[in-house]
Amino acid sequence: VVTSAGACRRWLAADPPNIEKAERAAERIVAEASRASEVIARVRGLASGKPPMRDRFDLNALVLEIVELARGQIDRHDILLRLYLPEDLPPVFGDRVQIGQVVGNLLLNAIDAVMAEPARGHEIEVIASLTKGGQSVTLAVADSGVGFRAGEAERLFDAFWTTKQDGIGLGLTISRAIVEANGGRIWAEENELDGATLLFTLPIARGANEAETTA
Repeated sequence: VVTSAGACRRWLAADPPNIEKAERAAERIVAEASRASEVIARVRGLASGKPPMRDRFDLNALVLEIVELARGQIDRHDILLRLYLPEDLPPVFGDRVQIGQVVGNLLLNAIDAVMAEPARGHEIEVIASLTKGGQSVTLAVADSGVGFRAGEAERLFDAFWTTKQDGIGLGLTISRAIVEANGGRIWAEENELDGATLLFTLPIARGANEAETTA
């Protein structure tokens, strides 16, 4: 929102003003403010015990949307991002807005992790796959950061516990609450990039009638 507002002001201050580009920047402000409002409303609902607004959706499409939101940071820091999103991945069943918040949190955490290790290659992998048995889909976000020190993996999801100097330790706690409320689970592993991988599962959508049901 702030970036688009700055762009809007620059286009209006141009001589002559570029009204068309200023209008597009204003439209982005409205869209992103609305998206943020919806995310906050869903997280507040989660905290107050309201059930998620679950429906069937395309997890691959959601991942691509979140990647575009983070594209500026990815490009600015010269991060090599690899996406493995199978075209035949079945739709999942969950609250799309809430799950988008989880994907965004994991991706931004991965960006922070690789930037904290400037001597290493800056690599992130996002991998979607059908779990064994075909009952759920797994999304993994792997980075080439420092990984875990002894005992850290077990505490990642504890409230107010963080490895970041300026973190408050709630992002992964909220992510776990969201994933579990949507019928999945979330956990952390080490990976072949010598960094960390955060993974979560979501149930696949079974049929049209399922979309009319809330958990």
